[in-house]
Amino acid sequence: MNKVRPFKFFITLVLFLTALCAISIFTGAVQISLGKIFEERFFDILKLRIFRTMLAVAVGAGLSLSGVTLQAILRNPLAEPYILGVSSGAGLGAVIGLLILPFTGAVSLAGFIGGLITIIAVYFLARVDRRIVPENLIIAGILVNALFSGLLMFLVTNSSSAKIHSVIWWLLGNLQVYDFSQVLIATISAISGFFIIFLFSKELNAISLGEEEALHLGIDIEKIKIGRA
Repeated sequence: MNKVRPFKFFITLVLFLTALCAISIFTGAVQISLGKIFEERFFDILKLRIFRTMLAVAVGAGLSLSGVTLQAILRNPLAEPYILGVSSGAGLGAVIGLLILPFTGAVSLAGFIGGLITIIAVYFLARVDRRIVPENLIIAGILVNALFSGLLMFLVTNSSSAKIHSVIWWLLGNLQVYDFSQVLIATISAISGFFIIFLFSKELNAISLGEEEALHLGIDIEKIKIGRA
């Protein structure tokens, strides 16, 4: 069986991503031919499509980073943010921010704070004798996810605010962006996350093989789990 070479595999993925970006930019609800899309009258449509594509790439990169990190720590190829309740916590924070906070950007900020509080809560619930067992982390995440999902549905169901429609749209996911600053924030966040995870890449690779193997290699597993070198 031939072994897949990492470099060739990476180049193939980059080519696929480039092709998908081109399709995303040059196709949409409004059918505009390739020869006309660069005309001045269609500039706003082209700009929105470019922003949409850039945001999709940045958000996808961020999700892949969080997924691969959780998979390494939990040693489970199916691990993702929903397992630890981070997604439901962020959703709950976004709902509270949209209904209560008045300033622009409240949804994103409240969602980030909600996700951060969730992962901290899961960490302390799963910690036993100053150690984090992956099985305990998963169980604590499922419990917190159920709690925050219930609270989220309660707020959405019982709120009479007209803003609740925006909450549902936000929870379903929306890549329609009209301000480049939002794209910039998502891109900077994804790039920052990449470099942070890259610093711990060797340790995470060792942990993914098993905690005993990582300990034999001299890795302080508990510090790596909480992001301290």
